[in-house]
Formats: sequence, structure tokens, C-alpha cells
Amino acid sequence: MGVSGKLTNEVKGVAVLTIIIVVMSIVLGKFKTVTGAVCANGYTYNGSADNCYLTTNASQTAAINNVGDSVNSSITALQEPVTWIAIIIIIIVVAWLMSYLKGKKSGM
Repeated sequence: MGVSGKLTNEVKGVAVLTIIIVVMSIVLGKFKTVTGAVCANGYTYNGSADNCYLTTNASQTAAINNVGDSVNSSITALQEPVTWIAIIIIIIVVAWLMSYLKGKKSGM
């Protein structure tokens, strides 16, 4: 396989990973809107303010729980360019290692 074939496979791998990460971010974001996931009983999630409000009295608010904080942290981490660069580097190293080991195995 030539250089262009290897490069094409790398680009395909990064594209698939990008799609997976975007879908995962969307699913994580939607998870916050599930009733009872990030707010205590009797509270409703407010997406624009990222907090919870008392269902019977919207002027009483409360902070989101640990699940909501974890979802926020995960989504923020996935949006960082450093994360994407690290993922791309890992893909390149693993692909190189696999092709190297495959070449060694076929040479034995």
C-alpha cells in the first residue's frame, strides 16, 4: 500500500472518530434534559441557565447535581483542541504500530 493509501486510511479513521465524538457529545448533552438526571425530585432542568428550578415555583433555583457537573466536564473536555490533537496523535501512532507489527509478522 502506498503513502496515499495509508494517508487515506488515516483520514478515514479520524473522520470516523470525529463522528463518534460528536454523537457522544450530543448524547451527553441530551442526557441532561432527562427528568431526574441532573435535578432533584420536584425540580426541572433549565438548559439556558444550566440550573434547576422548582417545578411549582420557577423563581426558586438550585444547582445541578454531580451527574450534571460530570456531563458538563465531559462535554467541555471533548470541545478542547488539545483533546482532538491528542486523539489524532494516538490514532497515528497506533496505526503506525499496527502496520509495523503486521510487517514484522509477515516477515517471520
